[in-house]
Amino acid sequence: MPRPAPLRPGASTLRVASFPPDPGGNPYLTLFEQALARRGIEQAPHQPLLTPAWARTAHRRVDAVHLHWVEYLYQRDAVKGLRKARSVWAGVYSEAALRLLARSPVNVVWTLHNLRHHEDSLPWTFQRVRTALDAAADLVICHSEDAAQRARAELGRQRPVVGAPHGHFLGVYPEPRRSRDEVRAALGLPADAWVHLSFGHVRPYKRVPDMIEAFRSDPDPNVRLLVAGRLLDHETERQVRSAIGDDARVVLRPGLVPDEEVAELHEAADSLVLNYRDLFSSSALLLGLSFGLPVVGADSGTLRETAPGLASVPFQPGGLTDALRRVRAGDAAASRAAALAAARACDWDRLAAAAEAGYRGALPSSAGQPDDPER
Repeated sequence: MPRPAPLRPGASTLRVASFPPDPGGNPYLTLFEQALARRGIEQAPHQPLLTPAWARTAHRRVDAVHLHWVEYLYQRDAVKGLRKARSVWAGVYSEAALRLLARSPVNVVWTLHNLRHHEDSLPWTFQRVRTALDAAADLVICHSEDAAQRARAELGRQRPVVGAPHGHFLGVYPEPRRSRDEVRAALGLPADAWVHLSFGHVRPYKRVPDMIEAFRSDPDPNVRLLVAGRLLDHETERQVRSAIGDDARVVLRPGLVPDEEVAELHEAADSLVLNYRDLFSSSALLLGLSFGLPVVGADSGTLRETAPGLASVPFQPGGLTDALRRVRAGDAAASRAAALAAARACDWDRLAAAAEAGYRGALPSSAGQPDDPER
């Protein structure tokens, strides 16, 4: 089990270091650390990389370490463009640092955002770093009970794994500068059409071309699909534009969406579509719910837990077209209310409380895991 974590000599508050720093574009870490601060937990200055030298003396600097995205421990936006060999060596350094943390007196918490990296070109490095991270972590946090169960099975983990919800994004982004009708007019969307939204970076695991094809199989003239986000590369753009073809009902808004447009685009839509093959955890899901959008998503325990009832329309493989029809046929006002209620239930303070228990070496009561005599 996690070890009791006495404060550093002379310290009066719990101090935590987080790795890696925010990879950019997602306010997750900022909001999470604000929730920790409300609990009186001090955040150590962010370091660009987790190194063996830092890990060796971590107990002098902090009382606990919190680790997040595996791949960003060795592949960071800050070092984008470096050759693959540099990332391999960064992985070796990260693995060594994690092994040192496993033997240190500080408690280690790991938030498992994804079971596997979506498009990692270094699967061997990913696996080695993930294995070392799993060995170092006293507590693993997942963003649903279903995800926690899957993590236990995937990792073969006997030490604690708990589910704590991903926090919401209510009030995080700037208020819209334009009305719903004005945003729609600017995008060429009819004021009275039902608009499905696909939001965020267009990456292969999101299966956006398949989503477009499923949408196009329904000939309803009064429905639109808005695809908003940065296209990963030229091949992704080719696939997306090929899937759109000559269907004017699909509107592509390419490019990084600035914070000032996030609320506008969501409030111009009527539903959010997530065509992920595996919905383990998703910021886009919480973002959509936070703007009152019912979510059409591949059926998963995480979706049903996070967006219960009218807040979501789950679908099985091959069932996306029908799900898009079903969300339009439902009670729109009731679905929006359910989505907002689901978002409000996902409070950052619940997540911070689970993390603090790990930092202090006291398991959350929902852990339900056997003690590990070796820790």
